[in-house]
Amino acid sequence: MRKIILIATILAIFSRQTFAHAGIQDALTVYNTLAERTNEVKKTVSVWTSTSVYAPENSKLLLALEDVLKSGKTTSAEIDRLMKKYPDFKADLQVFKEHVDDLEKSFGYDEKKKALLGGTSPRESLLIMKLNMLSDEYESWLLQLDYQLLKFAKKHGITVPEITPEETSRVKRTNSAIKYKQKLDVIVQEAIIYTNEFIEASGNNDLQGMDAARKELVGKLPALQEDLRKVADFEGQKNLVTQANSILGFINAFSNNAMVTQIGLMKKISEERETEEDVKKYNSLINVINNKYAPMIGTFNTAQTEFLKQFVPPPPGK
Repeated sequence: MRKIILIATILAIFSRQTFAHAGIQDALTVYNTLAERTNEVKKTVSVWTSTSVYAPENSKLLLALEDVLKSGKTTSAEIDRLMKKYPDFKADLQVFKEHVDDLEKSFGYDEKKKALLGGTSPRESLLIMKLNMLSDEYESWLLQLDYQLLKFAKKHGITVPEITPEETSRVKRTNSAIKYKQKLDVIVQEAIIYTNEFIEASGNNDLQGMDAARKELVGKLPALQEDLRKVADFEGQKNLVTQANSILGFINAFSNNAMVTQIGLMKKISEERETEEDVKKYNSLINVINNKYAPMIGTFNTAQTEFLKQFVPPPPGK
């Protein structure tokens, strides 16, 4: 099951209002340009995040992803222009530029694009999910961007409005909700991957593949269940973690019962000693997958989207 994982952080957009002191007009001009470009980078990240929640079609996500990269490259080029026009600020601007040039790597542009273009297996996509979930690199990158901007303003005597505590709290809440969803998604997707590998092997009449997939699932499942037990609800909301528990509970029971039965039946089928009753029983287990397991995954995916819609603003125009 291919999932587009996404890494997302919504941060507040600074106001461009500043108050000039005598003799710092050039510094003020540079600051306003940097603030404008910083806001544009944040805006594209916000659109990427909201698109992934409200309109997660690959084509739209690719456009949003390219806009993030474009905003970084445009900002870098603008800093080059500023360094030429205002050489007195070159040292400050060079530090800012070096940080902006790290956007592509910090945002995970290559990994996201590869996943959206279908260049990753489910296991590779899961690895990207885990790396994104465990790393705060991009969030730190954005915070550092703000820090560099404020550092420039302070150094050159420019007064800027501070972000309100309410805005800071809203941003923190949004980021916490995204990370909560990512944590649950990683746990569930890992269990789904091993289960789907068993189902695929079953469809290919691959007895060895079925046995190997079940053994890996049974080996990994206890740790996944333990990880899930450590996840509490989010602000009193239990639906998402309840759905995750339902899926892992089903997979656990299926791996210990139906999978064992399927492997036994497949062995008889491969040896051409199956009875008509064996075939009926085997097909009934396939129906359980189609009629119960698949809808559970769909319900979980819907629950994730509905959960995030409470915390992630919609994209412009919605």
